[in-house]
Amino acid sequence: MNKTELSRKCPNITVVKKGECIEKPIWGSTCFISIHGIVSETVNTQWIRRTTEASEYLQKDCIQLVIGNGDTSIDRQIEEGLTRMWVGEKARLDLTLSPGELKYVLRSSKNDDLLELSIELTLEKIDSCEPLWRWNKDKLIGSATVSKLRGNELFSAKRYVDAFFRYSVAAKYLTMVDPLSTDNDDVKIQLAAIRNNIAFVQHLYKNFEEVIFISSLVVDDYRDNIKARLRRAAAYIELQDYDRAAKDLEVVFKVEKNNRDALRLAKDLSKRQKEFDLTMADKMKKLFS
Repeated sequence: MNKTELSRKCPNITVVKKGECIEKPIWGSTCFISIHGIVSETVNTQWIRRTTEASEYLQKDCIQLVIGNGDTSIDRQIEEGLTRMWVGEKARLDLTLSPGELKYVLRSSKNDDLLELSIELTLEKIDSCEPLWRWNKDKLIGSATVSKLRGNELFSAKRYVDAFFRYSVAAKYLTMVDPLSTDNDDVKIQLAAIRNNIAFVQHLYKNFEEVIFISSLVVDDYRDNIKARLRRAAAYIELQDYDRAAKDLEVVFKVEKNNRDALRLAKDLSKRQKEFDLTMADKMKKLFS
């Protein structure tokens, strides 16, 4: 699998009919929209309209959605587009998708080709909500739990990218809980578990620097967290930072001396270190010959 940056994408927006310049949706807003048409020369639009793995939001012509709850690339891009629209506005959203984000296309395409999809819709109305920074502790923790559980479902279905975004939302909510809260220990435990799952997906898509960053956040709170140490060690190995990888594995062996994943990584580390040393020795020999 090639390295893939995991981030929310925003579609290009062309206004067809101006709306009332009074209010735009924000994170958590409930939006009521009408879908007028879907056009694409590269994507099977009929398949999209009947397959929830491609889009939950495009199954009906009139739908209700909550900004932040999208489970697919198409739905997340629709949400991003809606946050830039006024109530009553009609617009065309031009979405881009990588081939890996959809299973069926109408033509063969190379791995680096982007697929295009245009959706014309109207933002009929929105139910306002408080801005995220005003959410109380119970709402933040409750919303985080919902996103985490949905992330687990997507993870079990091997929809790892979609799970990643759900986990990221859950982590976003938990990091906003007051650190002096009486529930802070429970929040930190949940956050560590979510971050470990995020690190797993980042490693799957070869974003090793991100794996190290997110795993380090877990280690900062829980020095002996096995999963975080293993994730980080594996990422260090891929980046040829063998000394740091060895230190992480050393901590794991002190906690679980027969940990299978650690033994496997240690074997891989030893092999790569030897290959690296031989390569460097050969280069030095040629340099001074």
